[in-house]
Amino acid sequence: MAAYNFEKKPTLLHLISSVRFHGAERVVSELCRYAKEFKVYVVVMGMDRSLQESFNRAINRRDVSPIFLKTKAQIDINCLKQLITITKKNSIVIIHSHGYKSNFYALLIRCFNPNVKLIATNHNWIGKSKKEKMYQYIDRITLRFFHALVAVSDSVKKDMINRGLNSAKIRTIANGVDVNDPAFSTPSIYIRKKIGLSPDETVIGNIARLSKEKAHIDLLKAFSHISHQNPNLRLVIVGDGPEQSNILRCAVDFEINDRLLMLGHRADARQLYAGFDIFVLSSRIEGMPMVLLEAMAAGVPVIAPKVGGIPAVISHEENGLLFESGDINGLTKQINKLIRHSSLRQSIVERARETVDRQFSSTHMTREYEKLYRQVIRS
Repeated sequence: MAAYNFEKKPTLLHLISSVRFHGAERVVSELCRYAKEFKVYVVVMGMDRSLQESFNRAINRRDVSPIFLKTKAQIDINCLKQLITITKKNSIVIIHSHGYKSNFYALLIRCFNPNVKLIATNHNWIGKSKKEKMYQYIDRITLRFFHALVAVSDSVKKDMINRGLNSAKIRTIANGVDVNDPAFSTPSIYIRKKIGLSPDETVIGNIARLSKEKAHIDLLKAFSHISHQNPNLRLVIVGDGPEQSNILRCAVDFEINDRLLMLGHRADARQLYAGFDIFVLSSRIEGMPMVLLEAMAAGVPVIAPKVGGIPAVISHEENGLLFESGDINGLTKQINKLIRHSSLRQSIVERARETVDRQFSSTHMTREYEKLYRQVIRS
């Protein structure tokens, strides 16, 4: 193959599906905002049109306008034809896909356009149901035909290798967040008024998809243990998903439903951190959670489980607090610690911001991806 001429910007297509505005789509928006060496296109499959505006706002670039293609639950031939047309019309050199469905479509596109290079980011295989395990199995087969693979943490990379993927193809690139995003500087009093909280309340916040692996019930149990001794304590959960009815039912059972505020999916999620005093992630399974990095960038002290790539980010009692996943008493203890010790909260906030700025910024993440893109093109 002849050497590629880099004097003209190579064209890159991000392909994502089933977006609910945190996770893969957040990484894509950050990569789009800070891409300098590539001309970027984005195609989102199966996305609710109502989220188009918020996705455009997150990317925040006039020269990057996402294309939205509605797809059926199974493989959609019409969508595939449109994708093939888009890749050929725009002379796409690399397809960077995110997620089971987009990975499969990317491979199908290459069957009709063999000059395209394929890269996929694995944000984590978290499915537990038979259907999700089947998707993961298909995904593992699909990814064997890709030119390069990215894991968002070393733990995700280890999992990929253990499941039979070629270690030589896998590179770890941690997620990154824009520490200078104006959303992180939103006044707390404005946010609390916006969502109906008073300035004197102590607010514990959580932003995550409402699914079992996020273990919201663990958070509810820990909150119920301390809420009766703290009358001004409130719990705010942001996100939507299949566990919503179970969370609401458990809140009633634990007698904390009057202290719980569930906001559903929010396009302004990054602004909401300003309304939190403490951010708690209660997940049983994680890769490299963007919400953790966002909370740290927003100046909110974090409590997180020792799972996935989290211990590589959080040093206990330095830039955050850690607990063993599933340990309700351990989680309760850490929440109490931050409620009682304002000096610890402040020192954690300062060091957390330094950590994100130094190791997990959007610009650092984007530069690492661009290095990989160039290597794949030259290979």
